[in-house]
Amino acid sequence: MMSRLTPRNESQMKKIKTRRLIDSKWTDLAPAQQDKHFVVTRVEVGKTTSSDTDSVELRALISKRTRMVTLDQLSDETLWLPDWR
Repeated sequence: MMSRLTPRNESQMKKIKTRRLIDSKWTDLAPAQQDKHFVVTRVEVGKTTSSDTDSVELRALISKRTRMVTLDQLSDETLWLPDWR
């Protein structure tokens, strides 16, 4: 019988549930323009023919700038961490 728990591979990314993303907090591990802490303001599910990827709009806490990242980028623990740190 196989165990339900498998060792986590370093290159494996966490699966993020899109329905829980709105208003969630994220920390950018490679901040640009000193924007480190972000809040998710919008989630776009890839329903168009030009894009099959899901994207997330993040708003910087201090500067209020927005930026779009893919769900794959947000899932990458070398780029983003959930919550503010």
